[in-house]
Amino acid sequence: MAGRFVVFEGPDGSGKSTALAAVAERLRGRGEPVLATREPGGSEAAEVLRTALLTPALGRAPVASQLLLITAARLAHLEQTVRPALREGCTVLCDRYVDSSHVYQCSLGGVSHEALEALNAQWEIPPADLRLYFELPAEVALARLESRPDGNRMDAADATAWTRVARAYAEQMRRNPRGLRRVDASLDPQAVVARILEILDDEGA
Repeated sequence: MAGRFVVFEGPDGSGKSTALAAVAERLRGRGEPVLATREPGGSEAAEVLRTALLTPALGRAPVASQLLLITAARLAHLEQTVRPALREGCTVLCDRYVDSSHVYQCSLGGVSHEALEALNAQWEIPPADLRLYFELPAEVALARLESRPDGNRMDAADATAWTRVARAYAEQMRRNPRGLRRVDASLDPQAVVARILEILDDEGA
C-alpha cells in the first residue's frame, strides 16, 4: 500500500520542525513506518545543492537562479527519498515543500507564481497529500526565535520581516487550499503534536 506525503509549512519560529520530529517519534511508537525529511535537502544529491544554496554568493544571485537550484534539489529529493519511501508504505513527513518556494522565491523574491507552477508541471512535481500550515502571532514566533541557543536579540526590522513572510504564507494558503489543514502553533508543543496526530488519523494517514 502506498504511503502518504505530509508537509509541514510555516514561518521560522512556528515550531514546525520540532513538531515534525515529535510526530515522527509518536508514529514510530505506534508501529507505523515513517520517514522524516526536509527541503531543500533530504537526499545525498539534494543536500549538496542545499549547501550551495546556503553560500553567500548564491544569495546575491538572481532569485530565479535560486529557484532553479531548489527545483533541482526537489527533483533529487523526490526521486531518491520521497517516492521510494511512499512505495514502501511510509508516511513521509517533510519540513517545507512547494509552498515555501511560492512564499520565498515568488511572493517575496519576485518570480511569478506561474513560472514556478510551470516548472512543477514540466517536471511532474506532485502536490503533497496533506499540507499542515503552522500559524501564530508574530510576537510568539519572535520570542521563540530569540530564545534559541544561537538566537540574537530581535528588533523592529526582524518583526517587520517576519510579518512579511507570515503574510506571504497566508496568501499562499488562500491561493491553494488543496489538502490544507491549519495548526494553531501558539499552543503548547505537546498540544500541537496531539492536534497533528488527530489530523493524521482523521485524514487516514
